[in-house]
Amino acid sequence: MLILRIVPILLICLLGLGTIPVAASASDSAPAPQRLAYVDLQRALNEVAEGQRARQRLEREVERRQNELEREQRALQSFAEELEARIEMLNEQARMEQIQEYQQRAMALQQAFGNHQRELAEAEGRATHEIFERMVTIVREIAEERNYTMVIEKNEASVLYAVDGLEFTDELVRRYNSRHP
Repeated sequence: MLILRIVPILLICLLGLGTIPVAASASDSAPAPQRLAYVDLQRALNEVAEGQRARQRLEREVERRQNELEREQRALQSFAEELEARIEMLNEQARMEQIQEYQQRAMALQQAFGNHQRELAEAEGRATHEIFERMVTIVREIAEERNYTMVIEKNEASVLYAVDGLEFTDELVRRYNSRHP
């Protein structure tokens, strides 16, 4: 009971103490003007030469692995068709062994597909992470040169509207390509 009475009193005291310095400091100086800008990092990634090369490497790897999976799937389908054609001729023991082999091969194919997806996502993450790190450095430089107080990444959820002249994605791409050809 005592704690329930003390907590509101403490909150009032803390909040009151917190507003005194703010009120005093707010009257001392005018707030600095805020300068905002935005950049579309996804577009920049797609447009910088290094990003295009990374995407091409990933696409070749996707195609290579997709071909492997399709080959394995055709082999599994062929095995299933052969098994279906001769299953009546097999004794119970052989039938069970063949069905078990089919199930194991199907599960292995499913695991290979999952591994393929995970490995490609990791490779894409590694490739884009390095590029994004370099982009952030350039974004900071541009922001400091132009005295921006905040730079927002443009995506579907973050920038719904902005006047012309606040985006500097083109400048980011130009500088990135000149430093990392």
